[in-house]
Amino acid sequence: MKQIISALVLAFSLCQVVFADSRAEFQVGFVEGDPELSFAGVSEDLDVDTGINLGGNFWWDGVGSPNLSVGLSYNRTSEADFNVALNAQFLNATIQGITIEHDIDTFMVNAVFRDNSKRKKMRPYVGGGIGMAKTDADATITGTITINGQNFAVVGTSNDDDTSLAFQFMGGVDFEVSENVYVGANLGYFMTEADLFGAEVDFDTLRGNLVLGVTF
Repeated sequence: MKQIISALVLAFSLCQVVFADSRAEFQVGFVEGDPELSFAGVSEDLDVDTGINLGGNFWWDGVGSPNLSVGLSYNRTSEADFNVALNAQFLNATIQGITIEHDIDTFMVNAVFRDNSKRKKMRPYVGGGIGMAKTDADATITGTITINGQNFAVVGTSNDDDTSLAFQFMGGVDFEVSENVYVGANLGYFMTEADLFGAEVDFDTLRGNLVLGVTF
């Protein structure tokens, strides 16, 4: 994965020399969507909290066409927790609850059709991207164990991660504040699949962001 990322960075660095119009963006927003977990032929949606999305983009405008922009993006979604209350018995232990917290780091190559006309204050765009996603999950299991008639509280933790192919579709609009500064908003649909704790987990999520950008 590191070799792929290095090659992409080099390729787009060369693009920066050829295409004079470039932009950098910072974005912050939310991520919403319940992952689907499949294990031993059984599938179930996990009811997770709304997460936070942070990221940055670098764009080159006018690549092959005045209204075609290509770019690189990095995003991190976090604090999307899954909590379930149980009362399951296993040997002399009672499992009372499971909490799973997952973070997803994504590195994407994107292309959008954007109104890059001169002297425009509002610039809508639509497009998509492909890249890699690393999903990291922490699981915490709480319960009680009975030894010689006495109950003891126990907590167990586990961690797993997976790197997988990712896709996204997005649309939004930018508004120029000054000659070199703009703000905007976008909405996207993100997809990846990870193998975690022996189960397949499909992450199909909706992402909404506010954007602050600078043109060069």
